[in-house]
Amino acid sequence: MSAPADQPAPGDARRLGQAELERLRRTIISHFASHLYHQVGLREICRDAQVSPKTVYKYFGCKEELMLACVEPDLEELLRHTRVAVEGATGRREALWAVARCQFAFYAERPAVARVVFLNLPEAYWMEQRSPAELAREALVNELLAAAAPERRRGEAALVIDVSAGAVRRLVVRWLIEGQSHDLRARGEAFLSLMEGVVDG
Repeated sequence: MSAPADQPAPGDARRLGQAELERLRRTIISHFASHLYHQVGLREICRDAQVSPKTVYKYFGCKEELMLACVEPDLEELLRHTRVAVEGATGRREALWAVARCQFAFYAERPAVARVVFLNLPEAYWMEQRSPAELAREALVNELLAAAAPERRRGEAALVIDVSAGAVRRLVVRWLIEGQSHDLRARGEAFLSLMEGVVDG
């Protein structure tokens, strides 16, 4: 977990070291692994992470910003896995499928992180603020879509991304609220079979 660029100056009592940031990150994921957004307060997080609310507010202006910063390392890891999978794919369609498979597999192995991203971060905040890692992953998908169908207009590619992202979110949310009672990877494969006609368009 990284602090924003405008962090307090060295010597400022509100300055957080890397160990404190990581403890804060683990505390946030732990709390939201079993509670929803409105059930967890910032003061409770600060108490358990042994960090003062003033310090957190100095680094992060609101709970949403704190949560997004908390999962950014995970999103960067997802981006790395995705790039490796795309590089190893044979053909453009397989590269697109690799992106989706990576996402389903990643969250299947990290349900606590999935709860932060899909159940607790407000969707409007997620779309407006945009994680740098997620922006890079979306750019990769755009490139793959353009290569798979050069005649596809940019607006159509954006629509495909929005529709597929919404479907993925719905599948992951259902998996979480049903207690992870089914295989998220298998559900992802079923989703990909439905998407074949859209990509081939």
